[in-house]
Amino acid sequence: MIVVYDKSKCCGCTACASVCAHRAISMEHDEQGFSFPHVNLDLCTNCHLCEEVCPLHERPETNTARQTFVALANDHREQLTSTSGGLASVFARYIIAQFGGVVYGCTGNDCFHVRHIRIDSIQDLPAIKGSKYVQSDLNGIFPKVKTDLKSGRYVMFIGTPCQVAGLRKYLRKSYDKLFCVDFICHGVPSQQILTSAIKEFNLDDTPHEVKFRLKEHGKPSQYCLQLTDTAGSVLYKGKYGKDCYMTGFIYALFYRDSCYQCPFASRERVGDITVGDYWNSDKEYDYLARSKDGLSQMHVNTDQGMRLYQLLSDQLRVEPISLDKLLKHSGQLSHPMPRHRNADIFWTLYKNSGFNIACRKALSAEIRHLRLQPITNIVFSIPGFKPLYFLLKKKLRK
Repeated sequence: MIVVYDKSKCCGCTACASVCAHRAISMEHDEQGFSFPHVNLDLCTNCHLCEEVCPLHERPETNTARQTFVALANDHREQLTSTSGGLASVFARYIIAQFGGVVYGCTGNDCFHVRHIRIDSIQDLPAIKGSKYVQSDLNGIFPKVKTDLKSGRYVMFIGTPCQVAGLRKYLRKSYDKLFCVDFICHGVPSQQILTSAIKEFNLDDTPHEVKFRLKEHGKPSQYCLQLTDTAGSVLYKGKYGKDCYMTGFIYALFYRDSCYQCPFASRERVGDITVGDYWNSDKEYDYLARSKDGLSQMHVNTDQGMRLYQLLSDQLRVEPISLDKLLKHSGQLSHPMPRHRNADIFWTLYKNSGFNIACRKALSAEIRHLRLQPITNIVFSIPGFKPLYFLLKKKLRK
């Protein structure tokens, strides 16, 4: 019987609840909004299957990338409507169009219930595009994946590493027609936290869709919380540094406890293919066509991943890059995000004073720094100021 004594040892993947034939396990939310398994002792038969499928109890097989690339979609529309290079959209489109398959991915179409959905139509692809910086609801998804696989359908599952790990453990066998794509993950806040942030905006109309990254032509996508109504009209737009939710997310203020000890924040991956942002900070890949509209990194980890990459090679623009170089650009390929020093302060204030007050007080130093950053950049751009500043700073320390 699965019992969570330490919340950092549960990622909320739903594998345990999904595998229980007696429906003895339900996922229930704690005071922070994160879901954990609750066992009905009257229904439990102590078969221990729930423990066997837990991805944090025993990890599924992981693999180091066989090949790594900087990549983008050949189709400019896929790139422009995606967070980075548009790779996941290319993969999903191929599974549906060429194999008649189904794709499971996260949708932000309902900002009050960010969840995984099943799609089998190209027309539905926009619903699962883009990054979602909140833990998605997986309730009922794993059994649907298994049903599709057992019926002979091709299936692609796109999710966080712990979600992919949970699915693999739940299935308990490999399937030739299953393709898993994981992404490089910072960590996940709860739906409750996102809902609290939205409600405190006191918007005139009810928001519908939520986006967490916005892209303008010729510029990398920006961290920005945007809410729109059912007609697509923007009700709220708040960028990182000004919006409390996005700023708190970047600084790892209110993630799930397991995120801070994530065993999947590693070069060893659970997905057949891993995707993530590539920021091109050294401008090395400026020569790639449309590089300013967003680049992705792609890790091909398994035979299944190599199969998919080879099928799609004519739909992608790729350039090889070493894994060691990617490790320098992406911290969560080697370690989890550290818990913010004021996380406990945030949760205490959140309970008593609400989201915005808690976030602003816990991040007061960071918010002040971000507001001064434009002025600092201007001052440091003055010729000769930067070396003089560091010289004076060094002398003052003596």
